[in-house]
Amino acid sequence: MTARPMEYPEHMPLCPREALLSGLLGADLITFQAYAFHRQFANTCRMLKGSGGLAGVRIAIVPRGLDPAPWLQQMRLQKSGGAADWEELREKLGGRTVFVSVDSISANSGIPHKMVAFRHFLQEHPEYINRVVFVQAAITDSTVYHFVGCINSEFGAVASQAVHFLTVPWTAEGLSPLFACADVCLATSVRESFSWAAYAFILCQKFSNKGVLVLSEFSGSAQALGAGALMVNPWNARAFAAALHDAVNMSEQERAERHAYAYRYCTKHSDKMWARQLLTELGTVLRTPSREGQISGETASA
Repeated sequence: MTARPMEYPEHMPLCPREALLSGLLGADLITFQAYAFHRQFANTCRMLKGSGGLAGVRIAIVPRGLDPAPWLQQMRLQKSGGAADWEELREKLGGRTVFVSVDSISANSGIPHKMVAFRHFLQEHPEYINRVVFVQAAITDSTVYHFVGCINSEFGAVASQAVHFLTVPWTAEGLSPLFACADVCLATSVRESFSWAAYAFILCQKFSNKGVLVLSEFSGSAQALGAGALMVNPWNARAFAAALHDAVNMSEQERAERHAYAYRYCTKHSDKMWARQLLTELGTVLRTPSREGQISGETASA
């Protein structure tokens, strides 16, 4: 089974922790997106179940990937058709520096945190008012509309709103122009196993701005893409706002270098590699007659 981010052991008393762990440990193979989640789970098992708590279970890190093909295909189609959709979108946004975020609505999406950080950014750097725009795409609720309205009433104008909220088709065709037109992408959930929007942004930027990825340190993708992104704690609004300022002022060379690193990773570690790694781990379990617990090839007592 592929598990979502594991809570720290000290948080587990809030849950029926013994029952949850017993259920998970009924699997032969448990995989995680990142080493941090892997470590938290192993430590929790040892704390609650003892040194033999992982017997019969293999735990592995198998980072999930995104299929690059539909995103790159959409970008090539737009390039071959003359005026690209993302260029038209930039013109509609007034040629301003574009911040983009694409999220589903959940308690972990961190949309309010992004709005608060963007507000701090404009408060601390008023010279960017009417020079930047934040485009949020999501299936939303009244809370997000409240944040959008507050920021636009404080910093926007009739002809140039500070924040735009969009509902677009959640497909490569619908989202690729938005990712491509961005100068900065905010993938800053408060808790997430895999940040697909970060991968899609990196792929679409291959043909446009080599924009800056701002990534949550609590994302399971942080370990993989961290070297190509600006890492933030979404709960620290002022530090988050400072990262937005750094992103806007990043040199073209640094943007290109960070993007090149992230793009190489995204294209190499695709969904197909993820599937191959899962099958490899499963094959290891099937070939191993011993029921001794395994953690990424090491014994559980290691």
